[in-house]
Amino acid sequence: MSFNGFGKEGAAALGLVLKENNILEDLNVSNNRIPPEGAIYLATGLKVNKTLKSLNVGKNPIQNGGCFRILKAVHENPSSALESFNCSDIPINQDFEDLYTRVKENFPLLRVNHGGRIGSFRKAKA
Repeated sequence: MSFNGFGKEGAAALGLVLKENNILEDLNVSNNRIPPEGAIYLATGLKVNKTLKSLNVGKNPIQNGGCFRILKAVHENPSSALESFNCSDIPINQDFEDLYTRVKENFPLLRVNHGGRIGSFRKAKA
């Protein structure tokens, strides 16, 4: 479902689908212009979803806050099946890293792919 321009409205519909769906295991909504507000809708669905194993929201303008909300929803869902969360090209911050460490305690199989850390630039060697 990538490259469909869902935006916030499409993410809201997908959030409802994730609440009710008990079959879907892989969802790729990359490149869909989903804003941070749209990520909140996705997170709402993920708080109760028990079947989704792979979620790709990469290359959307959801920013660190959207990625954080999605990961937090997984953390709050003890029945989550998520094993792969791809938010490529979206830089994350230390709060996200700290949450990911806590999530890994309950979901050791979960792997996250992101666009690097905010503020992790290194000085060039002379």
